[in-house]
Amino acid sequence: MSTLQDKIANCSARVAVIGLGYVGLPLAVGFAKAGFRVVGVEMDKRKVISLNTGRSYIKDVADADLAPHVQTGFLQVTTEYDALRQVDAVFICVPTPYDAQRAPDLSFIRAAAEGIHPRLKPDQLIVLQSTTYPGTTEEIVQPILEQSGLKAGVDFCLAFSPERIDPGNRQWTAYNTPKVVGGITPECTRLACDLLSQMGAPVYPVSSPRAAEMTKLLENIFRSVNIALVNELALLAERMGIDFWEVIEAARTKPFGFMPFYPGAGVGGHCLSPDEYVFLRNGDGGLETVAIGDWFQDAQTAPDSRLIHAQGVTLISLTHTELLVFDPAQGKTVFKPLRYISARPYDGRMVQVITADGRRLTVTDGHPMITLEQERFLVKRADALKPGNALVVAKYLPADPTPLSVDLIAELPESEYRGVRVKPKRGSFGTYRAQLAPHLKKHLKYYGDVFRHNTMPLATYVALEREGVMPIPHREVLLCTGRGPSYSSIPAVLALNADFARLLGYYLSEGCITADRSLRTRFTFSTDERELIADLKAILKRFGLKH
Repeated sequence: MSTLQDKIANCSARVAVIGLGYVGLPLAVGFAKAGFRVVGVEMDKRKVISLNTGRSYIKDVADADLAPHVQTGFLQVTTEYDALRQVDAVFICVPTPYDAQRAPDLSFIRAAAEGIHPRLKPDQLIVLQSTTYPGTTEEIVQPILEQSGLKAGVDFCLAFSPERIDPGNRQWTAYNTPKVVGGITPECTRLACDLLSQMGAPVYPVSSPRAAEMTKLLENIFRSVNIALVNELALLAERMGIDFWEVIEAARTKPFGFMPFYPGAGVGGHCLSPDEYVFLRNGDGGLETVAIGDWFQDAQTAPDSRLIHAQGVTLISLTHTELLVFDPAQGKTVFKPLRYISARPYDGRMVQVITADGRRLTVTDGHPMITLEQERFLVKRADALKPGNALVVAKYLPADPTPLSVDLIAELPESEYRGVRVKPKRGSFGTYRAQLAPHLKKHLKYYGDVFRHNTMPLATYVALEREGVMPIPHREVLLCTGRGPSYSSIPAVLALNADFARLLGYYLSEGCITADRSLRTRFTFSTDERELIADLKAILKRFGLKH
């Protein structure tokens, strides 16, 4: 394995990451930052397209951190496991949800191992990072990999290093949180430690994969049990009239034997009925109204969720989800990141709050309710509310400062690719001739026409994206149809702004699509509607649409 050790030392080793969620994507970017060439294997085609155009869907990874590595080719993403044939190390970062029987679902881990073993080669390093129970690396992953005919610890290295991502934590990230590593042999441990240490974080080796797997289990149980404990004590203190925050601050003055945990929306705490509704916004910007009980059931099987069961409580760690809440400090409704959702048995008293306009809300008796009294927002227990109290009701959704857009390439079905070409808004494909030509040969007989005419078929553009070699993102290209007088082009990414809204309104009220082969869009106005006509022409011009 000395050859791999040398490659790690000089950053010439090629690294693959299977699964580009909240664990895998920061890891892939971290290795690219460290100077390694990285290939990501992700089964979600939309994610592949997004990443290969420099757009992140993980809040902990900014576009500005991702895009430079994509543009330089140090980070490429594909759906094809064949990319593993060219790498020296593979990290498995797939989800491990619970199944319907509340047993760990290892199907994603098995699928990843099945994808690796036909392509496994001598001297490769395989590292499992998915959260799982002790024994998974040696009892599940190792036998599958050894179907290749290679022996773990002899022909290739195998190790476990638990993910320690805390989504949204700006202080402790994938790049400075210490990493625990346990290999099936000392050589496997050493190589995995050498590679992970290149990201800059401290590395702590342990004796075996089982020890590393148990480390992760201890960390999760320790946190969940203490969160549950502190919430139960907070409820007790509240009933006794004791300020529990004061108690925590007093206890933390002890320099040994105590670690502060704070009450909140972790395991336990005040609850809503599962039949109540909340407003959620997902990572794609979509907004939905959902019953908490239904949402909890769906969250248990979400690919990026993590489940913890302790003392009858089910805690789910979430990513990419924001909840509509009222912020008394700002005096308005806002979307805030949601870290956890929990469910627990409850045999206490429930309170039904009925408002003057007929709304009904069922909560636990101690649930905090925001009221407005003498122009001040106050928090009261649900069982302390009285007729006449003014409750907060959201009338408007908060404005989203993030500009919205529609990606026509992502939305267009492959059946509609025929006749559509892609052209750079600025510059030319010829700038990237050395990078693109070897791959274009596989897709086009006359690939030189791409550089001669500065256009390529949309199907070819998408194929090169999936192979991770297309350097020009969607927002920098035009979609073209027709030739000569019938030539037309449109930006591949359209901003969903006031212009777009008015254009859509004009089409719905005054537009139609012609039945002839040109499929032109027609708008019909009265000759007196000069102001509307002028506005429509200006919008079409700003979008670069010929009329």
